[in-house]
Amino acid sequence: MYFDDVSIVPADAGGEEPYNYVELNPEKAALGSGARLEPLQDFPQWTTIRGPGTAAWRASVPAAGIYRVWLRGWSAGRAPRATIEGEEVPGRGDIAGPTWQFLGKATLPAGNHTVSIQLGQGAATVGGLVLTNDPTELAAVPVPTSATIPRNRIRTRRAGGELQQQAGASQDG
Repeated sequence: MYFDDVSIVPADAGGEEPYNYVELNPEKAALGSGARLEPLQDFPQWTTIRGPGTAAWRASVPAAGIYRVWLRGWSAGRAPRATIEGEEVPGRGDIAGPTWQFLGKATLPAGNHTVSIQLGQGAATVGGLVLTNDPTELAAVPVPTSATIPRNRIRTRRAGGELQQQAGASQDG
């Protein structure tokens, strides 16, 4: 598990229902206007979308609510323009490097929706999108790269503050 597989929600922001995470992977996108699939340089088993061009998905949202749109950016560049059912998702910006970029939010009814992105010149490399009703809205969250994946260094604190090494954890750092 990587850090980007974890969501920490403040207790006062959470509800009692489980959150929905609808993953929109590059391999399932309908590509147009020159967009293409390419393997990621550091992780060739992962597929990315390169622009300029468009990518669109059909996403099934299981429950009505406010959904956040997160983009997995793998390179620096301009965040793509995102739309849901043709309505622009507000909030774009530049992507500094590998990161999860919050693109904005939209109120959606349960059911199927068309989610699209438009990548212009200088757009970031896209590793997919996630639609979620998880209320967490952090700033950009770094995505691990081959240079940033830790070498099994996990530490926890017991009650009383004593540091405990997890099984297999490194003694340094």
